[in-house]
Amino acid sequence: MKSSTLSNITRARSLITETTNLSALLNEEKQALKDTEQQLEQLAKKQIDVQNKVNHLDMSIGDNILELVSIMAKLVRDRLENVYSSNPERFVEEDGTIDLQQDDLFAQETEELLDLFEYHDQVYSREYIRDYVWEKLDRSVFTVAEETVREMYQDSAAYRKNPLGYHGLSQRDFLAG
Repeated sequence: MKSSTLSNITRARSLITETTNLSALLNEEKQALKDTEQQLEQLAKKQIDVQNKVNHLDMSIGDNILELVSIMAKLVRDRLENVYSSNPERFVEEDGTIDLQQDDLFAQETEELLDLFEYHDQVYSREYIRDYVWEKLDRSVFTVAEETVREMYQDSAAYRKNPLGYHGLSQRDFLAG
């Protein structure tokens, strides 16, 4: 045999062996690719499920915050009514000017409630909640408070002006009923 023939036979055997090895490696990689694609499909399904849960939790938190803010607005209103009715003289200046201190009292009462409820959230800040409570607050509390304070001041002024003619009845006493 010629040396070129022997060389060709050796090379052919080598190519067959290498092709067999490459085929086996190719089959392994095809299986790995198929497994990876299945895992990606499962991850995509899992991603959809997790995203749905996240959306549901976000909506639940939002619903809870809306309800919390509505309740807090009622509680703040009640607390403000108590503050204004328990010490109306506090809101009248020497010259008769009425200062209900709305912003300060509102912030104070809201903060006290947030502290009472131990509210600490990374999503909705205390400032956000306070602003939203302000939006939901029934502002008639300030109108009623101003009327009450004004009436108390006028009543007090009438007494100081004429202590013997003072009857202690206000116009509201006649309208109630």
